[in-house]
Amino acid sequence: VRHVNKIRARAQEGVGFVTVEFKLGTDVNFAASDVQQAVDAARANLPSDLDPPVIDKEDPSLAPIMEEALTSSALSPVQLSDLIQNEIIPALRGVKGTGAVTAGGEFVRQVDINPDLARLQASGATLNDVTLAVGQGNVSMPGGRLDAPSQEATVGVRADITDPAQIAQLPLSVPGTGGGTLKVGDVAAVVDTHEDHRIASTVNGASAIVLNITHDSDSDTHRTTEAVRSQFTTLAQKYPKVHFSELYADADFLHESTSGVLQNLFEGILLTAGVLLLFLHVWRSAVVVMIAIPTSLLATFFAMWMLGFSIDLLSLMGLSLTIGILVDDSIVVIENITRHREMGKAPEEAAIVGRSEIGGAAVAITLVDVVVFAPIAFMGGIVGQYLREYGLVIVVATLFSLLVSFTLTPLLAAKWAVVKRPRLSGWRLVRWFTAWFDNVRLTYHDRMLPKALAHPWFVGLGSLALVIGSIALPASGIIPFEFQPNTEYGTAIVSLTYAVGTPIAVTTAGADRLATALQKMDGVRDVVVTVGQNNDDVTGGYVASVTANLQKNRRHEEHTIIEAVSKLGYLVPGARIEAGGGQNGGGPDISYTLSGPTDQLDRAAAKLVTFIAKLPNTVNVKSTSSVVGPRLEVTVNRERAALLGVSPQAAAATARAAVGGVIATKLRMPEGLVNAVVQLPAGARNDVHNLQTALVRSAAGNSVPLADVASFSWIKEPPILRRQGRQRIVRVYANMVGGAPIGPVDKQVQAALAKPNFLPAGVNVAPEGDVDVLGDATKKIGLALLISFVLIYMLLVVLYRNYITPLVIMMSIPVALVGALGILALANALHGVFPNVRYFAGQTLNIFSMLGIVMLMGLVAKNGILLVDYANTLRERG
Repeated sequence: VRHVNKIRARAQEGVGFVTVEFKLGTDVNFAASDVQQAVDAARANLPSDLDPPVIDKEDPSLAPIMEEALTSSALSPVQLSDLIQNEIIPALRGVKGTGAVTAGGEFVRQVDINPDLARLQASGATLNDVTLAVGQGNVSMPGGRLDAPSQEATVGVRADITDPAQIAQLPLSVPGTGGGTLKVGDVAAVVDTHEDHRIASTVNGASAIVLNITHDSDSDTHRTTEAVRSQFTTLAQKYPKVHFSELYADADFLHESTSGVLQNLFEGILLTAGVLLLFLHVWRSAVVVMIAIPTSLLATFFAMWMLGFSIDLLSLMGLSLTIGILVDDSIVVIENITRHREMGKAPEEAAIVGRSEIGGAAVAITLVDVVVFAPIAFMGGIVGQYLREYGLVIVVATLFSLLVSFTLTPLLAAKWAVVKRPRLSGWRLVRWFTAWFDNVRLTYHDRMLPKALAHPWFVGLGSLALVIGSIALPASGIIPFEFQPNTEYGTAIVSLTYAVGTPIAVTTAGADRLATALQKMDGVRDVVVTVGQNNDDVTGGYVASVTANLQKNRRHEEHTIIEAVSKLGYLVPGARIEAGGGQNGGGPDISYTLSGPTDQLDRAAAKLVTFIAKLPNTVNVKSTSSVVGPRLEVTVNRERAALLGVSPQAAAATARAAVGGVIATKLRMPEGLVNAVVQLPAGARNDVHNLQTALVRSAAGNSVPLADVASFSWIKEPPILRRQGRQRIVRVYANMVGGAPIGPVDKQVQAALAKPNFLPAGVNVAPEGDVDVLGDATKKIGLALLISFVLIYMLLVVLYRNYITPLVIMMSIPVALVGALGILALANALHGVFPNVRYFAGQTLNIFSMLGIVMLMGLVAKNGILLVDYANTLRERG
């Protein structure tokens, strides 16, 4: 298969998963077709009784947008599951914009044939005899075609079972009994029930089936969510015996996030208008700018539609940050046109001369923003895909701002600009601000600037020292690194892990106690418990997941709940509690993959776990190699089996039927095909002695106990085997306390790994998840900054037609880091003094603060261009 980046495999009892990760830019639809062909070609080498492999496409953009819990006190679990599969899911799939709809925790109908060991031994029958009788008693097949002179007709042979009760009446042939009239019901009980429910869900203590709904890649999340909610309302009226409860909707969080950004956008516009009034003293000039801003934004929305972008968090954030850019161009134009009007020029002449006089500088400062953000828009990797909309939105909005400043703004300024600025004598605030600002400006102009010009070496070396000191802040760890700041989704996800082999009843009881404690906590709305599967998709009776969804107005208390849960270990003695937030879907904050020699992996993982556990703010540090569980190994003695005339296949089939069960046939029922499974009763199949005494049919027709041809031994082994690139791998992962940044931990881990002999020779360690993305993001954004820096210099060289003047502007850009990094360090210091002030918490160097530094670089360059350009103009005038 082409364009494959990584192949991971995970195998556990009865099921296996193979994850194929493709290189970025690969069309997943075509890749899925290639994978399907490869799997079909490999099926010849797979076991004959293996279920057909199922291929699913995993796309982060198509993650579930809603979770809905369905409960019913009037319907049986099987009836509710049938209703969901046959009525509710098809109705939801018909909603416009809906993608896949999957159900978790279903009860699938199954017909159990439970042989009684005593009756089997008394009759001389075996488990395999029962399986054969049931399979031969249910037949439906084509019989060929009749070719008569007058017509042709097909032949169908029907001897299928239409009622589970008919299974008990099937004849059971037992060699050596003389062909007696023994029936299946004489040795076995036939029970119409459901599959062994090893993965069960409850919502607030009630048994539930949870639906996960995704959306199409081209659909709008909010509209699809509202349409699905409307369909659920209709379904609730149609099926009054079913209770529908919404657990989670991504649209709510997106709506809150986008509403917050939109609010910031409008606040920025209003504050801009206020600042314009304070500085320009002309309300009509402020109105001109207020018209220019939405004009540029509307044009940007049109371009976003042409590019196929959506109005999401990143695009809105880009628009919010462009408000300053949109205002810059218009303010400069209005100010210059107003100045020429005060000189006595006609409105049209003032507009043309005023715009043309600063046209070159205006184009230059606009292009500076373009060259700053264009590299961000075209970065590679995951970060590039993440920030593509953000960068392109800013570039497009900036270019439209330039167009508006050359057209609409001069027109409005010429028609509305006044010859003489009003004093606004009645506005005390304006008069006070003007006096204060003039005093600050004169102080700078008359005192500070001359002193700075008189001591150039002191200013230069002082600025250099401040820049170096600022860069040292993140390098020394005072400002920590992380990929993205912690976001509280209002979800606390708890993973509960007992020792492998713990009965599912013990795990269920522990998860219920934990859920009860969570339900009593303030702010918790719903508690969802899933027993038999955790957040890493590990299945088994020893694992469970407990998810607490908080009330909408209490989402900010997510970490409070997580810390409280971490102290509830006394409720689940012998279990391991791992609590996390909704940002990573309950997954670990830090993850590393170890590969290398198999005999060295476990020792290396143990050493790395010990090292990470000693680092500050790390909790729940563990490795996948440390988990082992009991396994009963049934080994067929080939020599002994051959001597007694028993085939290894018959012995293996007997063991499987006794414990795991064998599908003897499939019954055609109104709701679909239903498995008929031959299996010992629950009480009997959990006794090893019954397995040892189960009878196996020999080639001569007599039966022998399974223990006569097989040995039984208990061993310890990992319940899950993981591989990557055909090599065994071990994962080491950990969580961070209270959303602490992962950068400092990864830095110390990398420093330790760089030391010789820290881990055994041949063991390789690769970061995963946010740790991997953090390193990639730092490199990509750093490269984008360097490219932007070079492009700004090249643009300035073209503008000024020399190589020296641009250096004056470029030297001012690094000084901007002093304020940006300094304020982050100050916030962290204040957080230590005022730990309860949330505003000071979590100030890190992450992807968003890096983007702020990128924008700051553009603003500093623009200011430098205006100052240098006007200084050159004044010098030319003498």
